[in-house]
Amino acid sequence: MAPGSRVVYVDNDPMVLAHARTILDAEGSGEVHYVDALPSGSFLALCDGTSTSEPMIEAARRWNEVAAIPYHLRTPKEIEGFFEGLGLLEPGVVSANLWRPCDSETDTLTEVDQYCGVARTP
Repeated sequence: MAPGSRVVYVDNDPMVLAHARTILDAEGSGEVHYVDALPSGSFLALCDGTSTSEPMIEAARRWNEVAAIPYHLRTPKEIEGFFEGLGLLEPGVVSANLWRPCDSETDTLTEVDQYCGVARTP
């Protein structure tokens, strides 16, 4: 990461993922330690698909049967683990639809199979 960077962008571009696969051990823990390189007061925002419903689990299974790059669904607890040691903003790690929703009385909020959170580095 370049010194002075204010934003770090991570992409799901197939070429980026193909390169990452050659670097990371697929059988390893997959931990990435980029947060330590961030300046104090930076924010980490993360949103990922979750294994909280059978339809999503089935969709991921079908995707992985045909996709060149498999997709790993995470539990909400696993997603929360990315924020360990950081100052997690309210409402914490929740379904993406429920993270600071609009205050409209007409909106019906339902959970989606994607959890997210935002945290600040110490």
